Amino acid sequence: MGQDINNIVSDSSLSEPVKEKVIDFLAYRDEIKKPFKSERGIKSLITQIEKQEQAIGSMAVISVIDTTMQNGWQGLFWDKAPKKQNHSAADMAEIARLMDQGVI
Repeated sequence: MGQDINNIVSDSSLSEPVKEKVIDFLAYRDEIKKPFKSERGIKSLITQIEKQEQAIGSMAVISVIDTTMQNGWQGLFWDKAPKKQNHSAADMAEIARLMDQGVI
């Protein structure tokens, strides 16, 4: 399902930094032996993340995914998200730069 996952994520309305983080999260789930087993499950996850990105912003979504992976959790706990912040295109470029450097 590897290429299908990339297509599902690519076709989503998520911002590019969040798309990259979702791919990382799905790889993490494989590593901990808890992969998503169906396309429907992945699409449901993407829909949930899209809604959260609209509600709380990209940085908060990335933070929730990072927290999940750092703590060895399986799921995403949105109550752990920082408050919504509006980000400009410059902020998004900075997010992408930090992701490329492996900071986030």
